[in-house]
Amino acid sequence: MIKNILFLCFTSIILLGCEEEFIPDINESDQEYIVEGYIEDGPNSLPPYVILSRSFPFFGQISAQEIFELQIKDAEVSVRINSQSYELTPLCLNDIPEEFRDQIAQEIGFLPIFEGVDFCLYIDLLREIPIIKDTPYELKVELNNGDRINGQTTIPSHVPIHSFQFTSPPGANQNDSMARLLITVKDPPEPNFYRYMTAGEGEPFLAGFASVTDDLLFNGSTFDFPLQKAVTQEDLEELQPENFGLYMRGDSVRIRWLNIDEDHFDFWNTYEFNLNNQGPFSSYTRVSSNISGALGVWGGYSSSEYVLYVPEL
Repeated sequence: MIKNILFLCFTSIILLGCEEEFIPDINESDQEYIVEGYIEDGPNSLPPYVILSRSFPFFGQISAQEIFELQIKDAEVSVRINSQSYELTPLCLNDIPEEFRDQIAQEIGFLPIFEGVDFCLYIDLLREIPIIKDTPYELKVELNNGDRINGQTTIPSHVPIHSFQFTSPPGANQNDSMARLLITVKDPPEPNFYRYMTAGEGEPFLAGFASVTDDLLFNGSTFDFPLQKAVTQEDLEELQPENFGLYMRGDSVRIRWLNIDEDHFDFWNTYEFNLNNQGPFSSYTRVSSNISGALGVWGGYSSSEYVLYVPEL
């Protein structure tokens, strides 16, 4: 599962006068800590890991090299469960002997190889942290300046997809080369929160534009809904609107179906709302974080993975 580094930037609401340009007073020296970390139970899951960095000014330019210079490489990071604490090992690309980098990258699943750039994270590479459902995992980060960051998450019990069905797309102008995917889930009576990702054959997993949902409207019942194919922003610009979310017939597709807890859901729900609700008349929603002392997310996943063939007509 491909993971992308989150750098979340926040600024106050700006009110512009009709006649006079207003330049907000922003202290660019103020930086906040950014956390992105996950622990997962399921097939092909990555070892538990955390990425630490600092924010950068909203008004300004930044290069790829400067992004990696914002990483925090000298913290002490641990995960505590059932009164037992486990240290996460700092791992930087430049510290790995070249002959072992491919092996490490394959195990981690997303370690980028950039010439001249040192990418770092904190990871339980030996998978010493036990995977226990519905039990709090406490994240503790101690920085060398004395600052502390804390977070908590759980790995929920898993609710798998019950069945899949590929159908012809709705509408008058149907494209015979494309198909819509409908899934059925039998939702338990307690509150549940879901996320999904899709990938074509040989492609990385991508989250959909609205990749999360709760069960507020169908709690405890069997429900059906379309699962849209996720695409990158670049692919979206070239995609015909009538083909959005559809799958090419004759292709194979991989689905990652994820259960998350409520705080983890709130993070992705508010993050995706802001990401997709852009423009001069859009409303601002502050991204919800389950981290104390920083911005970001420490999230647990309970996952299943499916490989499907999109049938020809």
